[in-house]
Amino acid sequence: MANNRKDLRTELRTMRFEFDLLQRIPCSEEENRAFKRYVEDGQDLPQGVFRYRNSDGKNSDSEFYTVYEPDLTEREINEFLTMKKLQILKSIKGAIALFGSVISGFLLVFLVILLMGR
Repeated sequence: MANNRKDLRTELRTMRFEFDLLQRIPCSEEENRAFKRYVEDGQDLPQGVFRYRNSDGKNSDSEFYTVYEPDLTEREINEFLTMKKLQILKSIKGAIALFGSVISGFLLVFLVILLMGR
């Protein structure tokens, strides 16, 4: 049996970024230059400063960010996620209504064409 374990903490952290419970705050140009010097000199970055990843998966040498974690209670987080769900459901409802209208329009046109053909 293959050992395909997932790191759920990493996946949870990724999802927190996806839903804005954690936010990447880009560093200013001045901060980027300073942190680039840290990297060039072989020093560790200050705590809480991270390197962006390039499209090829390698760490960027010139762009850095910090992480902002809103100070929300568990209740506020649950309320936020509930509102996100409602927002998504509302957009699905709109898409279904639009799709239904388009299908109804096509059926009406098809029916008119059939009746005119007689």
